[in-house]
Amino acid sequence: MEGFEHRVALDHIPAAGLDLRLEADADVRAAIARRFDWLALDRLVAEVRVQRIAGGARVMGRVTAQAALACVASGEPVAAVVDERFDLRFLPSGPALDEVELSADDLDVLPLDADGVAVGEAVVQTVALALPAYPRAAGVVVPGLLSEEEANRLRHPLAAFQPRS
Repeated sequence: MEGFEHRVALDHIPAAGLDLRLEADADVRAAIARRFDWLALDRLVAEVRVQRIAGGARVMGRVTAQAALACVASGEPVAAVVDERFDLRFLPSGPALDEVELSADDLDVLPLDADGVAVGEAVVQTVALALPAYPRAAGVVVPGLLSEEEANRLRHPLAAFQPRS
């Protein structure tokens, strides 16, 4: 897999934890942008703390990124900035991870594989989830496509009685 390959083996995590600063170089950022079909990924930096927990590891920290995404209406570049904190747990796959019902605490549990904790992939996925799914350039008007404000106004119970702008 192309991308931000930073793995930490469980047996290499000291009792006090491990602090990492990860910064993607231009080639890695370009590979990540291609993978997610972004126009560009101009910055990707993460400050991470990895700790051992019962049965696995906890990875927490902060990721900052700057990306350019294609506007869904016009294709124009849309600048996007990410400044996101994360707190993830890596546990071995098994019945606990295969359950259908999840509590809020279970939403940030990822499978721990034999190669260790995929810290880089967790950082990349955090950025991908933090970016807008449908970016729109400012001022782009597409006939028949409602703005978010227009759509919210139409959802109002009395929308049929309000004048349209």
